[in-house]
Amino acid sequence: MEQRSEPRTSDSKQESSFAFFFDTEPRTIQEQSVEEEDEEVPNAESALRVQSSSEDGHEAGPVAYQLPRKIHIYFSDTGGGHRASALALEAALEKQYGSQVSVELIDFFRAAMPWPLSQAPETYQTLGNFPSVYKRAWDYDQDSEKWQDTTSYQWMWSYSKEHIVKYLQPLDLDLVISVHPLIHHLVIEALEEISRGSDVPREDIRLPVVTVVTDLGSAHLSWFDPRVDLLFVPSQEIYQLAIKHCVPKGKINLSGLPLREGFWSADPIRPEEKKRLQEQLGLRPTERPEVVLLMGGGEGFGRLNDVACAIGDTLIGLGYGQLVVVCGRNEEARKFLSERKWMSRQLGEWLFEPLILGFVKNIDEYMTAADCLVTKAGPGSIAEGMIKGLPCLLTAFVPGQEEGNIGYVTENDAGAYVSDEEPEQIAETIADWLADPERLQTMSENARRLAKPDAALQIARRICDGLLDLGVELKEVKASDFQSSNREKLLERKEKRQARRRADGEGNKVCEPDDQGDTDSAS
Repeated sequence: MEQRSEPRTSDSKQESSFAFFFDTEPRTIQEQSVEEEDEEVPNAESALRVQSSSEDGHEAGPVAYQLPRKIHIYFSDTGGGHRASALALEAALEKQYGSQVSVELIDFFRAAMPWPLSQAPETYQTLGNFPSVYKRAWDYDQDSEKWQDTTSYQWMWSYSKEHIVKYLQPLDLDLVISVHPLIHHLVIEALEEISRGSDVPREDIRLPVVTVVTDLGSAHLSWFDPRVDLLFVPSQEIYQLAIKHCVPKGKINLSGLPLREGFWSADPIRPEEKKRLQEQLGLRPTERPEVVLLMGGGEGFGRLNDVACAIGDTLIGLGYGQLVVVCGRNEEARKFLSERKWMSRQLGEWLFEPLILGFVKNIDEYMTAADCLVTKAGPGSIAEGMIKGLPCLLTAFVPGQEEGNIGYVTENDAGAYVSDEEPEQIAETIADWLADPERLQTMSENARRLAKPDAALQIARRICDGLLDLGVELKEVKASDFQSSNREKLLERKEKRQARRRADGEGNKVCEPDDQGDTDSAS
């Protein structure tokens, strides 16, 4: 985390350590003459150099250098999905904007909050073993209008305020992205606290806060704060929830779930290419759909062993089918399944040999090679499977948090749900799917219809173009022109923000959802 090495000064007095929040001029400009360029420009490799001569060959004036825009992505390791989304956004930002941005991923609970909240990942792991307790915690404040009015939030903020303000106050940032439901409220509240201490209005604080929702079919009310600058949602279901919780339509973007780079394209693979990939991954190339991919999640929760054995034994009985088991970090399950003596078929030469894997980085390739997916109802796995056109058989879910994902899949006829408490029923369902290629094809097409493979790229572009004045292709201009036009845009955006906040009443009034609004945001 970079901090200013020298304090900035105003005409009358030295500014405070958080004065960068209140800039009215672009923070990123360095100027110098052309003759001094080679000697005095620091970090020239990462800076944007403007042309030193005009198109007609005459000298252009001062050269402008744009420092990278500093972005923090805040997450917490309370489930693998938050970190995965943060990594996907980091990759998308760097892919499209390169040295124009400097992105840092931070576990906000560990970095900015006091004990015991700093131990949130460990607490989540413990609660995962007691689903009924987790469900009660999920439901506790759900009937409230706004999360910031709940007892849970008020306690969290009052307990953590001093630590969060102390953490944010010295940071030199251009943007905050939150991919966790409990973080953006705290950041916004801390910025308002800093504002009150400096007699500078909150709307003059130039630190946009963006939320990216990482739940797919249902979402806790803590995801929604009307004060954020932009809110990205993955599905129409979450879009409607955002409106219900008073987020202005103009701030909501229906974008999909940000996924890793291997899922940025939904182009179906040709049959011959799929067979080559199957062979490269250690599978038998096959004409018919028969490759079953079973995933235990990054932490290996659920009855993975029982489900794998049931599917494997059923495929042996069928006389066809292949099984790939990705155990994640569940080393105990990987060892058990690898050492298990799988029965061979009594007649013929066909031998069943499941492919047992631990944690893999190329899961996109295994999904491309597969014909159906068996997994818990995590939003990331579902969204990835849909991009690859995989019918999803869901077998487990985190109470409250992932329950809505089951309806999202089943109601769109993109898969089914069978509890991992019934492994034999799971195996029978898979056998029925493999025996009915037309049914598999229908579910595959429905899955692809729901897929949004370019979500991470779209989110990155919308953030950088709308809030940071960045473009994928920046035009080279004179330094004086750059300053003038950039300031104009900043002032125009500031006026629009103030007008929106006046119209929205700062989100303090109970909203009444309507059918009018920014339809482009929901497309």
